[in-house]
Amino acid sequence: MARPASDIRERLLDAALNRFAAVGVGAASLREIATEAETSVGMIAYHFDSKDGLFLALARQFYSRLVADLEELAAANPAPIDRLRAVLGRIAALGAEELQAVRMVMRELSINSERIEQLAPMVFDGHVRILAVALQEGIERGDIRQIPVFPTIPTLLAPIIVPQLVPLPAFVGLDRADFVNTAIDVALHGLLPRSG
Repeated sequence: MARPASDIRERLLDAALNRFAAVGVGAASLREIATEAETSVGMIAYHFDSKDGLFLALARQFYSRLVADLEELAAANPAPIDRLRAVLGRIAALGAEELQAVRMVMRELSINSERIEQLAPMVFDGHVRILAVALQEGIERGDIRQIPVFPTIPTLLAPIIVPQLVPLPAFVGLDRADFVNTAIDVALHGLLPRSG
């Protein structure tokens, strides 16, 4: 039985994620993506214009869902430290498909500088903005010591993201929740005002 024509776009996005994550955007074949999606290469051109358009649509799809979750958590946690804990906790709880998308984007950013220019506005208006606002409000309230906000963001994210993206033997067997909570606690404890 043939698939309904209305899900072609979603099938193309699913197939592209699989191929891009496996071999990278540059090495991925549009024909293989179309075959996996059970459609034609022409449908990629129709829905996305190009392979680059397909990549950007895929990145936007996953990122917009994540940012919506982060916005909801930020709104539900008015205290800056609680907001940081909630937002970082959600980032630490990326699902398998989200991690696949993050790996795909990180690979492309490392080999294609044009991708940075294409994705930077989205990222700076997404999780970076959410974290920056929480940090700045925490500084203004005295909950967080005076630190440069933007250099702090990758410092907060690295210990949470890297173990998810790079399954090192040292992390195998660790309870994910304990690891994440420890990483968040260490990051936030380092942000607390210094006494005396």
